[in-house]
Amino acid sequence: MAQKYGYMSKQFLGWFLANVLGFGAVGALILVLPSVMTFSGFFVATSIIAIPIGLAQWIALSRISKTSVLWILTVPIGTPLGFYLTRLIPDGLWFDAGDDSLVAMTSMLLVVGLIIGLLQWIILRRQLVRASLWLLGSAIGVAGSFWLIMVTDLIHQSGVVSYAVVALVYSGMTGLVLSGLLAYNNQSQPRLANAT
Repeated sequence: MAQKYGYMSKQFLGWFLANVLGFGAVGALILVLPSVMTFSGFFVATSIIAIPIGLAQWIALSRISKTSVLWILTVPIGTPLGFYLTRLIPDGLWFDAGDDSLVAMTSMLLVVGLIIGLLQWIILRRQLVRASLWLLGSAIGVAGSFWLIMVTDLIHQSGVVSYAVVALVYSGMTGLVLSGLLAYNNQSQPRLANAT
């Protein structure tokens, strides 16, 4: 039993640290080259700055299993695609375009997290049983992290601390889901082998 938790904590820690390093690289990129945020508009800038996160996640996953290199593109494509899709929803079915309310922002980021998770699920589903839980983990990780900094008003107090909280909450939430999926798959593999 202790060995199972040691394996889970090792996988969680690897994923968590990789994400924190990826988010740190993004933060450093924005700090060193602030003009990257205005480069060719929001969608292109978001795609460019999200590459270190996708790369760090892929490195962490490739240490655990054979993960397609396409994983690197899931965050850079999913983030702007999620924001773009929220713009396509008519105002009557969604929130007003300028709505900065907690519910509107959290809902928008829930969609972004879901789109990122969907792209990542396409890769994970070939390797992990119950990989659909990843969608939930990604959506809650993205939306929940931003909800936390908005509800605590941290977003208006410190951009750097807010960014760190987003990185930690997202990394923690997705890390918990990933380590749970890995543990379930390790536990279910012997049962499948014994059944055949």
